[in-house]
This record gives sequence, structure tokens and C-alpha cells, in this order.
Amino acid sequence: MKVLLTSLNRNRFSELAAYLKLQYPVEVYWAESGAEALCLLGDRTVDLVITDESLADMTGLAFLEKLIRIHPMVNCAAVSSLSTEAFHEATEGLGILAQLTSDVNSRQATELMAQLARIQQRS
Repeated sequence: MKVLLTSLNRNRFSELAAYLKLQYPVEVYWAESGAEALCLLGDRTVDLVITDESLADMTGLAFLEKLIRIHPMVNCAAVSSLSTEAFHEATEGLGILAQLTSDVNSRQATELMAQLARIQQRS
């Protein structure tokens, strides 16, 4: 499984990356900006994109909107401080798997990976 983590601050997702590598057979890729992530996705396929709330060049949600237009079938999750209702409104139609908190923990990662596994089994 291939996971792309997009964040201006790599330390923000360092524990998440370590947990994913320890618990699951994953390759982790990194990008600091939406443009860098889109470029990286131009020559490889990933199973999951997790984006931080703010990137070097745009918000995480703006990046996901661009990503979904280019790669509509990619699975995504986003860190967001929006309320659940506001997040749902902002992301309606994008097919985002999960809203994550700024301190993404192992419980959230486990739930996200379980949800992804269920989706992949149906395909």
C-alpha cells in the first residue's frame, strides 16, 4: 500500500508515518505543497492521500479539490479544525474518507486504515 502525506511541517505527521510503517505494509511518500503532491502523483499511484490543513501553497481542502478533479478515485483524508458539520459542507461531493484532528493518533490511523481496507475489498 502506498500513502502520500502532505504537510508543510513533516514533523506534524512523523508519528503517523512511523505508526503506519510499523503496523501496515506501506510505502510513505511526502510532499510539502499541493503542487509538489500533484507532481508526485503524476508518475505514481497511491492508495491513500492524507493532507494537513495548511500546505506551502494552498489549504489542504483546496489541494484535495484539485486532486479529485485529476484523480477522482484516490482515497483521501484531511486534517481539519472545522466542526463536523462545516467539514461535511466544505467537502460534500469530494468523497473524503475522514476528517482527522491536528494530532492524528494511532486510533484515528487504525480506523482510517480499516475503512480503506473495507473499500478495497469491495473493489
